Amino acid sequence: MTRKVALKKIKQVELIVLRDEIINYMETLNGNVKRNYIDSIIFMDIALKLYYSLRNKVESCNVVTSITLPISYAGVLLKVCQEHNDVNDYSKNVFLKYAAVIDQQLKS
Repeated sequence: MTRKVALKKIKQVELIVLRDEIINYMETLNGNVKRNYIDSIIFMDIALKLYYSLRNKVESCNVVTSITLPISYAGVLLKVCQEHNDVNDYSKNVFLKYAAVIDQQLKS
């Protein structure tokens, strides 16, 4: 059974916030590679693929778009949204919004 997580009506600005936070999170995770070597490698591989997927969506120049993510991508994005660093209020709201959407779809 292959499940997917659908994120609908995502604004381009929100995609940019999510995309940029994935890279920021990967950079902070890179310092912890020695502690959880295998987990870090798997996470970074999925996060990089997710980053390129979001980048392609941003570059398609649609103001509003939808995206369907495999469970592994959604899990990584959920973790990134929950463990964000010091960011502005808009970014925090984007992370909270998509963390709730992904969490709800993963649990249902």
